[in-house]
Amino acid sequence: MHKFIQIPARLLTAAALVVQPSPGFPEGTSPAPATAVLATAVDGVSQNTLDITANVSGADEELVPLVLEVVLNGKPTGLVASFEAQFDGSAMRSTRDELKQIGLRSPLGLSKSVPLAAIDGLKYDYDATAQSVAITVPQSALRPEVISAAYLQEFEAPDRAYGGVLNYSLVGQHGLGTGGGQLSASLDGWVFAPFGTLGSTAFFSKPLQGTGPSRGLRLDTAVTINMPGKALKLTLGDFTTAGPSWARPIRMGGVQLRRDFSLRSDLVTDQRLAYSGAAAVPSTVDVFIENNRVYSTNVDPGPFQLEDIPVTGGGDAQIVVRGLDGQIQRQNVSFFASADLLKKGMADYSLGIGQPRQAYAIRSNDYSNNTSYSATLRYGLTRRITLEGHAAGTDGFHLWGGGVSMVPFALGELSLSAAQSDYRGQQGQTAHLGLSTQIGRMELQASSSRSSAGFTDLAYVTGLDYLGAGAITSTGSLLETALAQDVVSLAIPLGKDNRKLGLSYIRAERANSRDRLASASYGASVAGGRGSLSMNGAWNFEDEDLRLSVGLSWRLGKRTYAQASTYTDSKGRMVQDTSISRTMGEGVQAWGYQVQAGQRDGRVPLRLKGDYRARYGEWSGEVQTDGISRFARVQLDGAVAATSGGVALGTPINDGFAMVDLGVSDVPVYVDNRPVARTNRNGRVLVTGLNAYRSNRVSVNVRDLPEKATLGISAVDLVPSRGAGQYLSFGGNEGGGVLVVLHDPQGRPLPPASAVRSDQGEEAIVGYDGETWIEHPTAQTTLTVTLPSGRCTARFAYAKSSAVQDRIGPVTCQ
Repeated sequence: MHKFIQIPARLLTAAALVVQPSPGFPEGTSPAPATAVLATAVDGVSQNTLDITANVSGADEELVPLVLEVVLNGKPTGLVASFEAQFDGSAMRSTRDELKQIGLRSPLGLSKSVPLAAIDGLKYDYDATAQSVAITVPQSALRPEVISAAYLQEFEAPDRAYGGVLNYSLVGQHGLGTGGGQLSASLDGWVFAPFGTLGSTAFFSKPLQGTGPSRGLRLDTAVTINMPGKALKLTLGDFTTAGPSWARPIRMGGVQLRRDFSLRSDLVTDQRLAYSGAAAVPSTVDVFIENNRVYSTNVDPGPFQLEDIPVTGGGDAQIVVRGLDGQIQRQNVSFFASADLLKKGMADYSLGIGQPRQAYAIRSNDYSNNTSYSATLRYGLTRRITLEGHAAGTDGFHLWGGGVSMVPFALGELSLSAAQSDYRGQQGQTAHLGLSTQIGRMELQASSSRSSAGFTDLAYVTGLDYLGAGAITSTGSLLETALAQDVVSLAIPLGKDNRKLGLSYIRAERANSRDRLASASYGASVAGGRGSLSMNGAWNFEDEDLRLSVGLSWRLGKRTYAQASTYTDSKGRMVQDTSISRTMGEGVQAWGYQVQAGQRDGRVPLRLKGDYRARYGEWSGEVQTDGISRFARVQLDGAVAATSGGVALGTPINDGFAMVDLGVSDVPVYVDNRPVARTNRNGRVLVTGLNAYRSNRVSVNVRDLPEKATLGISAVDLVPSRGAGQYLSFGGNEGGGVLVVLHDPQGRPLPPASAVRSDQGEEAIVGYDGETWIEHPTAQTTLTVTLPSGRCTARFAYAKSSAVQDRIGPVTCQ
């Protein structure tokens, strides 16, 4: 299928097939099979002068391949499609894929090619001269026009880049008056290339005044290969497994292949509100939820299908179709939004194999000797049903199970799952039931699971191998699988001011422990949204412990808040806190603080904390005291990045970045029209916070430039890979250039249009009276001028001045 390019009809002629008896064949015998000739654009040939003949025995059965412009129900599609037909255009047929592309439904069948006559109600008119086919079908034979309501960026392949990054967090802390303290560093470094990254994380600490040994730990090391075209990520090294709620994740060292939809900006993976309808004439379709229009689009006559309409919770939507003929159709559609449902036909999976990690963050290279695997698959079977399967295993252990998530009748989400495990001959089962629904404005969440005593998962087995059964039993470890677990929560809106009442109950039983907890909460906005009030209460049935808390938050400014809270329990403990804080905004020179005072068990703790974002990192410091002990801490978070443009320092890099060389100092740099950084005295800055696999506009507002500064470009669209960055040169100059007057040794101006090249590689042209504009002069600049009689050289010194336009010369070129 190709987009149609309009060609004048006079240039198109039908294919001519002239077949004469082949030499060597007697009269009356069959010639060699005819060969079809595709329609060709011919200039200067009139259809009256082109004789189309076919004198072939059996021509009634011979099909000729055609490539035709398609007109569907009187409307040009802008497409050309491949067909086959007899020479006169009869018995036309095409493949199912071609018919699908032009918007036709194919009848059921296994054959790849479909006769047009097999489609009920289809009529067509073949125009050999125009090389087109006009097809008329009833609406029942049309495929619906699919329209997505998601506002997504089109997928763009990421820019190719090479380089490296080192994120660091340096912390110094000291207990004042106690002599204890520590210096520590958390490092996260990687090198990147178009195929992926190689990275590692580590932690180092050194106690002050010899209070303990220094430590160095490797945390994670892996090669990550992202394949955004297929939304896949391949990890070679350390990774975390994925699975359903009844199969807890573990860390492993090995190989993992998994879906990563965050690599694609153009995909909608969750099932959202969809609607199918039909329009008799060109129409406008509006979608209303609670009398608010959430989406609007135009449709052509025929069936249509709206998809990916963003909704939250449950309720009813009204679809309004307004035709150009004045007719209005209204239809109510119930919906329930669930983030657990995959879009129909979408598959999400993860497969990992390797050695389980042991003593993570305690030892650097402790892995089990046993090889383990974990595999998970989720598939959107229909709009309302998503299937799930999971399998895992290691030496002497196997686990397999499956489940389904569904939204029956748009009333709520129901999930069912079951699994079985076999650990060294001991088998066990588990079953899970979950419900999420909305009754009016009230939201209900409930789940219940039951497991037999022999059921285990990979987290328990690998933990058992490392810790031993005695350690797990004696400590009541949460590694044990819950034999029974029930969770119920209810959120009840209470009128205006965003008031809401929350109720919940949790019950969990393990072989060596039991927990039962009931809680209630109340939240409301006060003073028109400037403040919020919260109250919470919880009762632990096992400890017979009651806990109560009340909190009030008040907005004092754009980023400044005052908060007060009090907490008490049935054992007589009392905690009170009051604080004023300012959150740190975006960009360089942003700052924030927190001042906190309280009362705990008769003591009055005080805490002061400040944050500041500088050009080369983010600083944080705090001091605390409770009247007995004192504590101080200072922290610096930053990054070092290397690209083809050199090395730069900046704030931590968590996604994509750009190394901007503006050429002008102290100028704000924008990302998607937000100021995020300022150039240093060399006109460079490391810009972080770019979104990977999405287009980011890095720009400069020319109004921010000094009067004499110039730029080669003012904006660049960048699509970085994850953790990768690009060197961006804006070709700027802080001095704004200089006008040099060039003369020959006799004092005459050099001839206009003479080519000039500086020792920095800049090219220029001599103007009238020898005036030559040099965009990027240096302190000592050498110019080479090409003249009709040969070449000459001119040298001049340059220093910035306060003049609006610097002018030097005459300078002799000799």
